[in-house]
Amino acid sequence: MIGWTVLLLWADRKPVERKGVLVITVFPVVIGLLIRSGVGAATGVFVSPTAVAAIAVPILVIALLTYSLVVARGAGRSTLPA
Repeated sequence: MIGWTVLLLWADRKPVERKGVLVITVFPVVIGLLIRSGVGAATGVFVSPTAVAAIAVPILVIALLTYSLVVARGAGRSTLPA
């Protein structure tokens, strides 16, 4: 986890140039957390309020990272007037 944190901090310094880090964060990491939470909720490992939070938070993170990726792709193409 420390390595992943360092990677995200590195990407934060130049977010438009390093937007690919978002893709490798959303798909294997956050989707994996979402699947784990769904399995935990389905098998009864999580109680109801915890299950809702455990599923809602990864969905929110996916939405935010996807939005950031779309904005970064648009920022990489457009040029701002000086």
